[in-house]
Amino acid sequence: MNKWLLEGKVCLITGASSGIGLETAVGLAAAGARVVMLCRDEARGEAARQEIMKRGSSAAVDLLLADLASQTQVYQLISQFRLAYHRLDVLILNAAVITKERQETEDGFEMQFAVNHLNQFLLARRLLDRLISSAPSRIIAVSSEMHHYGRIPLDEFSHSQRYHPLRTYANTKLANVMCTFAFARRLSGIGVTANCVYPGQARTNLLRELPGWVQKMSWVTAVSPEEAARSPLYLAASPDVGDISGAYFEGKEPAQAASHAHDESLQDRLYQLCLDLTPVR
Repeated sequence: MNKWLLEGKVCLITGASSGIGLETAVGLAAAGARVVMLCRDEARGEAARQEIMKRGSSAAVDLLLADLASQTQVYQLISQFRLAYHRLDVLILNAAVITKERQETEDGFEMQFAVNHLNQFLLARRLLDRLISSAPSRIIAVSSEMHHYGRIPLDEFSHSQRYHPLRTYANTKLANVMCTFAFARRLSGIGVTANCVYPGQARTNLLRELPGWVQKMSWVTAVSPEEAARSPLYLAASPDVGDISGAYFEGKEPAQAASHAHDESLQDRLYQLCLDLTPVR
């Protein structure tokens, strides 16, 4: 970590109260960054903030609260961030959920689509000006190898009543990859990179929502959250990837994303759908 110096940098990370997000925040703090945690629950978030400060040997750790299932709360968060911070050097989109049964948000969207993708797209899109003015800066989306099994059914993505937890999760992880690639094309040449990473299957709370047999299989090969956090940390801080954009990583190595993730026409249609579903307020 000695060569990964982030003094003076502001890093915003979603889903920072546990798992990979918490461990990534510890690493960012240890590298000297001002870490801004986005969490849903105040008590859990504050407990995590205290742990990050202790383990990261830094007092520069802030907590912002918002439920990523609510666009109203995300817009409020964006306003709070703008008032408190005049720069944004690293944005890590890490939060994710899996729900066993189909749930719908207050905005009328399927829960996984809203939390895992749409409202984090909203967060990134509305903070692009901060990223651009702070360039060189970086966007990192934490995705999954399951994106290879995902599809983008644009006509029913957010509202379909058909539901399968893992299939829906795969679809949202594919959406992460495709919109990251779309961001990378739009930000080319202005000093903002956008990459996505599969950090490996980690032993996190996300596994608890999987079917029992999947939990058992996943647990055997899963790594610790601390080990998994090394790859988003690498993309956030290493000078080795400062000029790389529009790439998919597995661990610290560039890897091949699903072939259909590279369809630029579909990327653009998905990007426009996300814009349409997150109107300016």
